[in-house]
Amino acid sequence: MKPLLCLHGYQDNAGTWDTLVPLLPPEISLLAIDFPGHGYSSHFPRGIPYHVLDFVLAVRRIANTYGWDKISLLGHSYGSVVSLLYSALYPEYVDHYIGIDAIMPIPYDPNRRLNKHAECLDQFLQLDSLNPKSKPSYTYEEAVDHLHKSRSKWASREACEILSKRGTEKLADGHYCFSRDPRLKVF
Repeated sequence: MKPLLCLHGYQDNAGTWDTLVPLLPPEISLLAIDFPGHGYSSHFPRGIPYHVLDFVLAVRRIANTYGWDKISLLGHSYGSVVSLLYSALYPEYVDHYIGIDAIMPIPYDPNRRLNKHAECLDQFLQLDSLNPKSKPSYTYEEAVDHLHKSRSKWASREACEILSKRGTEKLADGHYCFSRDPRLKVF
């Protein structure tokens, strides 16, 4: 039986599914992945920005690697957007698409958007030039608090603790830093 491929939200990780999995029937097979630059996954090389199609491509690679002729997708937030795009690009290869909390496109002023793109490109160049070993570090509790502070409108502290299991890495000095690629903050 092919598993349901579980895709997390932007700057989250496969830990997104930790509280849902125990509630599902045991015969449902799941494969939860970390998108590139998230959780335990590798970051893109320096100079390469992240784009939504990169994540669609990651799904396609997974399907091809496992030889799946059809795939079922469960996406949360940005993972739902990636699932929707995959389903639109490869409808003949999708059995099911389940979207949870999909991000909706917001109408925008084209001139404002152009300025925002320029700003994002400059931010990307700034973050891209940082030394990857110079990430801020925290105690584990501080890291969870920091994550919760940035997501308190939609994520409980408990949810932030779950995400921090895969979303942080322990340093030699006993402190923790976030494992996600900081360049994800830009786009």
